[in-house]
Amino acid sequence: MWAVVLVLAVVGVFGFWTWWMSSGPGAFAVVPTGIVGTSAKDADTALASVGLRAHQTEAFDDVVPDGDVVSVDPSEGDKIRKDGTVEVTVSKGVENHTVPAGLVGETKDAALASLKKNGFDAVPTPTQDYSDKVPAGHVISVSVDPGTSVPHNSPITVVVSDGPAPVTVPQVKGSDQDDAVDTLKSSGLVPQVTKQYSDEVPEGTVISQDPQQSTTLHRGDTVQLTVSRGPEMVVVPSVTGKHTAEAKKLLEAKGFKVKVNKFLGGVLDTVRFQDPDGKKKAPKGSTVSLTVF
Repeated sequence: MWAVVLVLAVVGVFGFWTWWMSSGPGAFAVVPTGIVGTSAKDADTALASVGLRAHQTEAFDDVVPDGDVVSVDPSEGDKIRKDGTVEVTVSKGVENHTVPAGLVGETKDAALASLKKNGFDAVPTPTQDYSDKVPAGHVISVSVDPGTSVPHNSPITVVVSDGPAPVTVPQVKGSDQDDAVDTLKSSGLVPQVTKQYSDEVPEGTVISQDPQQSTTLHRGDTVQLTVSRGPEMVVVPSVTGKHTAEAKKLLEAKGFKVKVNKFLGGVLDTVRFQDPDGKKKAPKGSTVSLTVF
């Protein structure tokens, strides 16, 4: 009887042990802790020590260094059947992308779309700056040279043009032409000079400007300057020997004023002398003096 009891006990223990190891708690292993952040080789060793296999895959990661474990599935501390496989994700480091060419001169939207298309997801809001050469809304510069391979989360700065800077037109009316031109150029404006005769404004002096002072323009805009040629010079007709009326008519037709000085009452009504002399040049509108005998 005791022998039977002993045999049954042995059989029961054996059966329990078999169940424990095949279907019960003894059939499972626990995924070791401390694997994440270690090297891929150390992860393999740790898993093998508890009877588990490792299946490694690689993925980019912005934090975990290249070659170290990013994650495991099942997670650390979880149970898994012995001889089971643990998926181990190993870091390839930070993902790099190449900065595309042709961004400078593109529109802002096109440049940002190109960067996004090439895998950059950390491009900050573009900064604005004035430019005399790049049209408003187009890219002036990019902080990383095209063709450069950099991490996908690199802060790439894109500078976009606001067009030419605003300029307040200075006062140049009444200035010498050279001074006026220099003043406008130093303000980034383009002077355009036309000349006309003037009896009041000295030669070489600015008669007028358009637009007027204090007007807001932009660098590269044009300011029209009208500069004095001085009085128009006209050849004085020779009227010596002519009667007074004819002489006056000829002189006035050329734009001169006439002053008649009669000698002995101008009895013969004939011009004997004139000042300035005939065939000389004098300012249009000036006075020609006649001495009439």
